[in-house]
Amino acid sequence: MSVYTVYRQELQNRGFHSDPAQMRAVEALERCADEWSQYKHRRSNAIKKLLVHPPIPRGVYLYGGVGRGKSFLMDCFFDAVPLVRKTRLHFHEFMREVHHQLNELKGMAD
Repeated sequence: MSVYTVYRQELQNRGFHSDPAQMRAVEALERCADEWSQYKHRRSNAIKKLLVHPPIPRGVYLYGGVGRGKSFLMDCFFDAVPLVRKTRLHFHEFMREVHHQLNELKGMAD
């Protein structure tokens, strides 16, 4: 299912109205979802891996004020992407995890 389809269904289910800024974000998320759906990480020998590798798809950075729908859009994206291994974290949860891991690495040699 596409990000756009999930977005439209959730708008209807929740009684929300479409927003032009959200539609631009949905288009960017749709492109991102397509790239990740087509991306195939190939494991191969070390020499081949150094010479030829498919580019890793880039992500989308959503920003805006409180209540603009960033979390809502990410939920739509998460539901639409057909990856088996995926994790949905809010920005604050992600940063907390980054800081936790950095603290665990303190004092360790490079």
